[in-house]
Amino acid sequence: MARAAGVHETSIYRRWVSRDNLVLDALLTTSQEQLPIPDTGDLRADLVAFIREVATFLTSSLGGALVRSMTAAGDTPDVAEGCTDFWRSRRTAAVKMFHRAMERGELAQDVDADLAIELLVAPLHFRAILTRQPLDPVFLDRVVDQVLVGIGATDDTRDPQDRREGMVPGRFER
Repeated sequence: MARAAGVHETSIYRRWVSRDNLVLDALLTTSQEQLPIPDTGDLRADLVAFIREVATFLTSSLGGALVRSMTAAGDTPDVAEGCTDFWRSRRTAAVKMFHRAMERGELAQDVDADLAIELLVAPLHFRAILTRQPLDPVFLDRVVDQVLVGIGATDDTRDPQDRREGMVPGRFER
């Protein structure tokens, strides 16, 4: 790697300490670049776009490598710290979708945006890491709709199909 970058190997290890740290940093940087935070002007549309980007990434070869790296993160303090920094920066960026929705009146001001993000992405990681079930669009839409119900979003943020069918909040059978 050092040769490809045109630097001495000690320069690489001075910055990243270990090969694991270097690989994790590269994976995290790439994932941040490939997972922009949507801003459509509508909370549901933002969340659907966001969760679909995350699902696409998690099912890619790079995303799979990141998941495996982060799953093993507890092995060294340096790697665990890198993972913590990554999740903190992702959460900080993602909660902006909820803050914008609060400003537009789609959500109450007291919604716990950090928890809402966890509720949104946890099912994806559960499937990607533990059950290996597909992350199909129907599942992703159901996750978004359930989170919206759970955080008390206005009816206008629900899937238009659900509003036409007069579905009861919390019962998003398709």
